[in-house]
Amino acid sequence: MEPRFSFAPEKPGPSWVEAEAQWPDGRRVFAVTHFTVVPSPKP
Repeated sequence: MEPRFSFAPEKPGPSWVEAEAQWPDGRRVFAVTHFTVVPSPKP
């Protein structure tokens, strides 16, 4: 299992990410968060 997750959104605007995990005993957890992608300034 990785302790970090990263990605590069392609389009600016509202977006979300979802994650799910399962423990060895069968329990599961789910999480979601919303955020706004903004374009990076041009140099």
